[in-house]
Amino acid sequence: MSSKTSEPTSFASKAKREIVSWIIMIAIVVFVRSTVFGMYEIPSGSMLPTIRIGDRIFASKFAYGLWLPFAEKQLITWETPKRGDIVLFHSRTDSNTLIKRVVGVGGDELSFHNGRLVVNGQEQPEVELSNSSIPEEVRFPVSDFQETLVGSQAPTQGGSHLETGIQHHVLRAQENSRTARDGSVYKIPEGYVFCMGDNRDDSNDSRFWGPVPANEIYGKAIALVYSMKIPEGEMLPKVRWERFFRRVI
Repeated sequence: MSSKTSEPTSFASKAKREIVSWIIMIAIVVFVRSTVFGMYEIPSGSMLPTIRIGDRIFASKFAYGLWLPFAEKQLITWETPKRGDIVLFHSRTDSNTLIKRVVGVGGDELSFHNGRLVVNGQEQPEVELSNSSIPEEVRFPVSDFQETLVGSQAPTQGGSHLETGIQHHVLRAQENSRTARDGSVYKIPEGYVFCMGDNRDDSNDSRFWGPVPANEIYGKAIALVYSMKIPEGEMLPKVRWERFFRRVI
């Protein structure tokens, strides 16, 4: 008699343990996705040629601090974004995720001279690349430059810079040698970063709506996971195999 009643009890106990295990596993996955890493699909061309439309980006949410899951609030900060970092944050006008490059940090003074970026009075070195391949997503004729971000901090008392030599590509419109807001000067407050797209003349960025609070940066782009795009008028996606599992610089 007792053995018969124990069977349903045993089944119920096993089912309960299974459900609890699944709940714990799902909670861990959700926590990790909310606070440690994320995957993002790029819908625009503001970061061309570094990041293309249809790229899937792996980003670390643990790079700068610990975030409260779902609340979009940074609980602990252990590092601030550096010049050259490619970061993710929410748009000021909607809830969309933006991905841009940090070109200025707190204490910096930025300006543009004939299209070239000037940081703390130091014109950033650049070389025009004549044989580079321009992505098909570009909406108007552009030239490709290799820009070197030097001076990872504002000038010290002696006027020296700590040079990082971060090299990356930027695109600028060919129709003139100037870029958007050429001649404007921006002073970056402490605790903020100045973010721009690498596609300099086709990017809505800090030149237009100001610097971003560093504690609102919730991710740092680490790598391309995969890349595909459905060409206009076609049904099947075009897979860019050469962009799979590449580090983002």
